[in-house]
Amino acid sequence: MKKYLNIIISIILGFASLASIILHYQNEKLVFFNSNSFVFIPVLIMFSLMIKKAIEISNKRLNICVCTLTFILVLFEILGKNISTYSNLNHLFNRKDIIIFIGYFSIIYSSLILLYKFLENKNFNYDTKKTNIKFFFIIWAIIFICYIPYFLTYFPGNLTADSINQIGQSLGLDTLSNHHPIAHTALISVAMNIGKLLHNYNIGVAIYSLIQIIAMSGIFAFSIYYMKRKKFPTIFIVISIIFYAIYPIHGLYSITMWKDIPFALTMLLFIIAITSMATETDNFFSSNLKLFFTTIVMILLTLFRNNGIYVLILSLPFFIIFFKKYYKKILLMFAIVFIFFMLWKSVIFKAFNIKEGSIREALSVPMQQIARTVKFHSDELNEDEKKEINKFFTKDNIGELYNPGLSDPVKNCFDDKAFKENKSDFIKLWIKLLGKYPSTYIESFLCNSYGYWYPEASHWIVARGVNKARRLPELNLHNDSILNIQPLRLYDSFIGKRSIPVFSMIFSIGFTFWLVLASLTYCIYKKRYNLTIIFVPILCLWFTTLASPVFCEFRYIYSLFTCLPILLGLSIINNKNNSGLFLYNKKINK
Repeated sequence: MKKYLNIIISIILGFASLASIILHYQNEKLVFFNSNSFVFIPVLIMFSLMIKKAIEISNKRLNICVCTLTFILVLFEILGKNISTYSNLNHLFNRKDIIIFIGYFSIIYSSLILLYKFLENKNFNYDTKKTNIKFFFIIWAIIFICYIPYFLTYFPGNLTADSINQIGQSLGLDTLSNHHPIAHTALISVAMNIGKLLHNYNIGVAIYSLIQIIAMSGIFAFSIYYMKRKKFPTIFIVISIIFYAIYPIHGLYSITMWKDIPFALTMLLFIIAITSMATETDNFFSSNLKLFFTTIVMILLTLFRNNGIYVLILSLPFFIIFFKKYYKKILLMFAIVFIFFMLWKSVIFKAFNIKEGSIREALSVPMQQIARTVKFHSDELNEDEKKEINKFFTKDNIGELYNPGLSDPVKNCFDDKAFKENKSDFIKLWIKLLGKYPSTYIESFLCNSYGYWYPEASHWIVARGVNKARRLPELNLHNDSILNIQPLRLYDSFIGKRSIPVFSMIFSIGFTFWLVLASLTYCIYKKRYNLTIIFVPILCLWFTTLASPVFCEFRYIYSLFTCLPILLGLSIINNKNNSGLFLYNKKINK
């Protein structure tokens, strides 16, 4: 009886899964999603068999872990679809969304159950040979060679408006400002001043590009070397090498002058350090060299992006909880970083007369929420409220400037001086409007962040060439291909083709974030609690991007992609042959 009941439930949920796909995409011109099509017969059979199999093999702990994750992912999907389509939640949870929820829950739930059981039962092969330094240099050379064609094709490198602004600061043509981290500007200054001595600033850009190619390929090679030493499965090592070597975004970013790239590379080193901290705890904390290296990496995180310090602050409580036996050393490491950061911000900034970045950069969320309130509730606001709003903005009607996915139009008319003189008034205004229009605030937040958790969201990812629409024409910065490799241009053009099914997810922030959540959940399911600390810095970084000025900026969360192999590899390292490598050290909590 139970067997037949499972079959009936599987078929019903299979139909719900089909209906959810059709309803979700009914407004989009996708030929193969035409409901009057024979293709749905094998698809229905596939869904039903998959769901039936998942129901049969699940257990209580697996169900709790998978159902929790599935609920979160389906909620992301439904919220994201509504926000991306309507920019509001007015159409949320109607009869259509209920069917979509049931169908998508069935698909994702059964997929995760089958995936987790496959990982649990799979006996992966791994290389038992001792890893030597020669392997590291071979992988470094392979990745380096794969990036050189980008350098030759887009010589001397890719420069956006932000890049040129930093070049101006590095050459003393603009006032030094920490809007872009001053440490990164200093690195640019070294390369650009060499170009200045050679009377060719393009050479300076080329030098910077080459240095970054060497650093990126070297750090990626080191992560591969580390994974091999940690006995990650051979097939996973091979896939990781391919990912680092030929993923086109890595190639283009290797020659792009952005602060986000060195930050993402530093974040990868930090994740490697934390992996050692979690898997060989006693050895790690007894090594002054490892502690010193980790502290330097943490300092670099604070220097290469302004939100690096927030990542560390948010991570600190978790480190104390996970490594409470060594809490004194943890506190010492973080104290050194925080003291250095404060000295850097005071002594160095004062010595070089460096201007602090605008406070508006940290206020994108509240500014967008107030602007959305003005746009949709202007008639309901009284004169005192309008007067209070106008006190903080240089434009009378900021509702007209409001862009749901980009805070720059509103941010650019924010009055920094008024805010500094009346911070408490701004906070009171924000709280007052929150009480009156909570749903508007929620919609504003979701509109300005959905690209970081909704897989189908898309936005520009890479820059090619030199931005000529900006200032500093006297530097004569321009692209001059040494070797114009057309197949390479064709290959990296696929980055912008988000309409290709399945393939498009390779470039999706939201989908990659889902993969990381799935890996974290699997670690929890397998009770590898010590490994969960490795995910904390990336999740903290992801959390800070939700307050960023753009709804889906790839470079802001590029660290998610540089760290992806290690974060996903944690899901499969403890199976059978590997089971002794990463067992939880209970001494940690004694």
